[in-house]
Amino acid sequence: MSYTFGTATLRNVSPSAPTYNIRATEHTLLNGKSIIQSVTNYGTRWRLQCFTTDYADITALLALIGTSQSLTLEEVNTTCYLMALSVTETTPTSWKYVVEFAKDES
Repeated sequence: MSYTFGTATLRNVSPSAPTYNIRATEHTLLNGKSIIQSVTNYGTRWRLQCFTTDYADITALLALIGTSQSLTLEEVNTTCYLMALSVTETTPTSWKYVVEFAKDES
């Protein structure tokens, strides 16, 4: 299966279901009651765990920070932003990285 973000290839991806972020605020009044304000749309995010033996894969993702790109997950394209990237060295020549993408709704 193909997993890419713009020109960067996501390698050895553990599949993940999207997370739907409901846009709402909640306030507790002095009398203990809650007021909730919400809208009918929602945000969509994906958090993917990947593994690579080539640090260039991570460098390619770093180069795309702040840009709107096409996220391809199993042949489905969605325009997204890279929101978070964490990298852990598992051996001197391999890395686990976790990437989080948010759907561009503009």
